[in-house]
Amino acid sequence: MAYLRLGFSIAVSLVLFAAPAPAADQPLAPRPGFYDRPVLAIDLGMHTNDIVSAGADAEGRWGVTGSHDKTVRVWSLADGALLLTIRLPAGPGDLGQGRSVAMSPDGALIAVGGWTRATDADPQEQIYLFDRGALFGDGSRA
Repeated sequence: MAYLRLGFSIAVSLVLFAAPAPAADQPLAPRPGFYDRPVLAIDLGMHTNDIVSAGADAEGRWGVTGSHDKTVRVWSLADGALLLTIRLPAGPGDLGQGRSVAMSPDGALIAVGGWTRATDADPQEQIYLFDRGALFGDGSRA
């Protein structure tokens, strides 16, 4: 009986190791319209195209801006310092522009929407939500 179990274990092991990798292990093909390879982006510390949307928290501590340059930037309104640059998934043309930004009154949440649909046939539009405290690693919520 022990030899039968050992033989069965060896047979199962050989079948598992010889089986092709499941689809989950295969690299995902990029969605049509998005870049399929990394793209070099040089950050000059400012917007390099028109700012199309802006928002701030109720106490005027932080501001957020969205631009045609495919960046969303978070600013300290006390001194005008750039705190963070956020880049959405992007592609050629307008794909990846954060055209509408908002910040919750307490400054804890940043919402970004814009040109995020790869094709006109793609029915999905996304709104990206960012936890400002988690982005800065300070855990602050206010």
